[in-house]
Amino acid sequence: MAVQVYFRDDDAMRSAAAVLRNDPKARRVYLDTQALTWMEFKKIYQQDPAKIAATSESAMPATVAVLPVPGTDLNAYAAELKQRFPDAQKTKTFDLEAAQEKYAPEAQGDVCA
Repeated sequence: MAVQVYFRDDDAMRSAAAVLRNDPKARRVYLDTQALTWMEFKKIYQQDPAKIAATSESAMPATVAVLPVPGTDLNAYAAELKQRFPDAQKTKTFDLEAAQEKYAPEAQGDVCA
């Protein structure tokens, strides 16, 4: 399981990721820029051109997904991250294993200290 934190733009996401890379509860940090989220959105809704036309890349969130160290209370950690990053639009927990293709260890994730 992991925690995903949503931000309005790439700058806010990158700023949070820099902090999270030094978080003792973070084992690995993954980044999704607005451009990547937009590409995924268009792929998911390719059969609905009206939905794609009604939004834009700038409307997409930039996200940080954090794989915590073993033993971390995921719900408490999500709440902690929401408090630490008040500009975050939301935080949510998700099953990282179910999203393994997207967040494979050899993908964009940074190993944390």
